[in-house]
Amino acid sequence: METRELARVALAALRARLDGDDVAEGIVAQLLVGEDRPRAIALALELDVREVYNANRRLKKHYAAVREELSACLLYTSDAADDLLCV
Repeated sequence: METRELARVALAALRARLDGDDVAEGIVAQLLVGEDRPRAIALALELDVREVYNANRRLKKHYAAVREELSACLLYTSDAADDLLCV
């Protein structure tokens, strides 16, 4: 599986875990456009910076869980398509 495809799968898994956590989803969106400074993210999302720090703590747990899920998966490339199989 190509790096880009793996990144897409990882991002989809992360977003699925964040379902309903609007602050964390907003932070991920800001990270995807290159913004990683908590104060700038807070301004962009019109939040108190403490909310951003709290959501970042939640995100770290989700990152770890997604990393663990993906490391437990077998990656392979076939002629038909790139697939991610978890075993």
